[in-house]
Amino acid sequence: MGQPELGDKLGRPELRQLRQRISLVAELKPLSYEDTVQYITHRLEVAGREGGGLFSRRALKVIFRASGGIPRLVNVICDKALVLGYGAGAKVIKSRIIKEVLKDWKPFQRLAGPTPARAVAPSCGDAYRPAGRCGVSRPRSPSGSPAPR
Repeated sequence: MGQPELGDKLGRPELRQLRQRISLVAELKPLSYEDTVQYITHRLEVAGREGGGLFSRRALKVIFRASGGIPRLVNVICDKALVLGYGAGAKVIKSRIIKEVLKDWKPFQRLAGPTPARAVAPSCGDAYRPAGRCGVSRPRSPSGSPAPR
C-alpha cells in the first residue's frame, strides 16, 4: 500500500503467482502542502503534543519539498528531525535541522539545497481526515481493476 515501486515490481510476469495471492491493493496519493502540515500536526497531537509550533513554517516547507507529500517520507524526515532537535536542545525544529537531516540521509542528499518546484496533488479539504480518505484511490484487485464495494 502506498508504494508505487512495489506495484511496478509486482507487475512483472515472473511475479504473477505472488500477485495472485495479494487480495487488496491501494495507492495513497501525495498530500498537498496544506494536508502535509495538517498531517504532521495530527501526528504530533496523537503523540501528546499540545499546541502547534514545534516545526517552523520554513521547516514545514522544506519537509514538504523533500518528501513530495508522501506520508512515509514525511514520517521519516520528521522522526529524524525530532531526534536531532532533541539532541541539540532545540525548542523549535527549524529548517536548518531539516536540512541537516536531509544531508545526513543519503536518499535526500540531492534535496538538501534549493530544488525546482514539484507537482503538487490537489488539496482535499480544510481538515485532515484521520480515516485516510484524502488522496486515497479506490482499492484495486491484484489484476488492477477496481475492487468490488
